[in-house]
Amino acid sequence: MILCISLNPSLDTSIYLDNFMVGALNRIGNKTDSFAGKGVNVAVALKRLGEDAQLAGFNFVEDDGLQQKRLTMECVPFNLIQCSGKLRNNIKIITPESLTELNDKSTPVSEQNSNEFIALYKELVKKADVVVFSGSLPQGLNDNFYIELIKLLPAKTKFVIDCEKKQLIDSLPHNPLLIKPNKFELESALGIHLNTKEDIISAAKTMCVKGAENVIVSLGAEGAVITNSVDTYYAVSPEVEAVSTVGAGDSMVAAAISALKKGQPLDEVIKIAVAAGSAAVMTEGTNLFKMRDVDMLLPLIKVKKI
Repeated sequence: MILCISLNPSLDTSIYLDNFMVGALNRIGNKTDSFAGKGVNVAVALKRLGEDAQLAGFNFVEDDGLQQKRLTMECVPFNLIQCSGKLRNNIKIITPESLTELNDKSTPVSEQNSNEFIALYKELVKKADVVVFSGSLPQGLNDNFYIELIKLLPAKTKFVIDCEKKQLIDSLPHNPLLIKPNKFELESALGIHLNTKEDIISAAKTMCVKGAENVIVSLGAEGAVITNSVDTYYAVSPEVEAVSTVGAGDSMVAAAISALKKGQPLDEVIKIAVAAGSAAVMTEGTNLFKMRDVDMLLPLIKVKKI
């Protein structure tokens, strides 16, 4: 079983505009609302890939059951700690040329909520092969909360982490199965500027030296790089009609986890990861990918060893 952790869920509102002008009147072309959060997205994506995925995390009593509705619709089993307050609302302003994100502050969770989650988590990880930590932490939790959870994992259980730089760097000595920074996140984590693909590959290998088993660096429309410090592959993204990049990274993470769990070689891991990320770009909002699009794109993806 793959256990996905969702501590800071959100309602994502995606607003589509022909052109976004700061300080001027903008007319909305289309708008979609969907329940999201990186942990939720990864769990849904894993389920679509045929994996035994479950979700655990926080829920907010004023969200009108949005989280439960989406997870039930996607057939994802879940265990949620009920917290007082409202779900945060993230705004995505999408034009043909850009994505502008306005992320809301989370409702604080209490110490009691935190303790209840830890008790639940300790039971759930006993049956997990892989645990996925992704997304930001809500107010009320200390910055080391992910590390505290990682330290509670059984020795046999692998983990994947996709989060902000402090939690990412602090997790490396615990040997994550996979991390997936983009170029900006990799630069922020290491405190350096990456000018070339060679720089990016060198930085990814540095993350392996620091403890990560596998590193994928997503490069947007240019594709992605994967390395385990010994073997390195570059995959070129196919040309697709981009509707929204929201959720593409989460789709990549889910596909890579699925492939690694099956013992597939790195070139196949990066191929399915890029196919899932590219397919997610073809859908609105945080609808993620459709499997028929992943299957259609797979033969189009070129992978080369570096």
